[in-house]
Amino acid sequence: ERIQAVIVKLERMAESPDARTAAQALESLAFAKGMLAFDPSALARDAGRAVEKDPHRQSSFEMALGGCIASKEPDLGRAERLVRERARVRDDERVQLLLVKVLDRRGSGAEALETVRRARGKHPESSELQAAELLLLVKRPEIDPGADVDALSDAMLKRFQAMPDGQFKMRLSRQFFGYSVIRLALMGELDEARRRLRGALAQNPGDEYLAEIDRLLRET
Repeated sequence: ERIQAVIVKLERMAESPDARTAAQALESLAFAKGMLAFDPSALARDAGRAVEKDPHRQSSFEMALGGCIASKEPDLGRAERLVRERARVRDDERVQLLLVKVLDRRGSGAEALETVRRARGKHPESSELQAAELLLLVKRPEIDPGADVDALSDAMLKRFQAMPDGQFKMRLSRQFFGYSVIRLALMGELDEARRRLRGALAQNPGDEYLAEIDRLLRET
């Protein structure tokens, strides 16, 4: 009853003519109804309304995007619109990476590749954008048959080896592993690719990135 009373109060506050007050209330509603009740659609709806009221709210944006993707039937169209709107407010490397991932999931490989290459022009030192381009080319070789994947792979490996140890290097290591598994599969070494992936999944059973690669290999 106490939680329900709080929700009712937040719903009233969400109708405030003051955009920031309404956005704060909607963000709290999204958390209460979406995350605590494990309802991704409510999360996407209320957090999305918060972003409409106040486009600068980072937490609202992340919750809305997560809700769109985690819903029983992911709304990737809405996810793309959210990221594009976010890019108008804060067009940084991370937002461009999110856009590339959403476009890829929607099956828009050519547009995803164009987006990541344009972003690399703005952020030439970004290893994550470089890794994203490499993974796209390996997953979807048809979008640019003339791309020199080996040269890009070598450059990525050299940059990776030169990095100091830390969380960033660990994250890139995971991406590079995914690339290598897909590359093996495309070269005809499907059994070896699956063996390596099974080992990684056994160590990281809840890893969504590895699970997505597993899905790709099952379709191969």
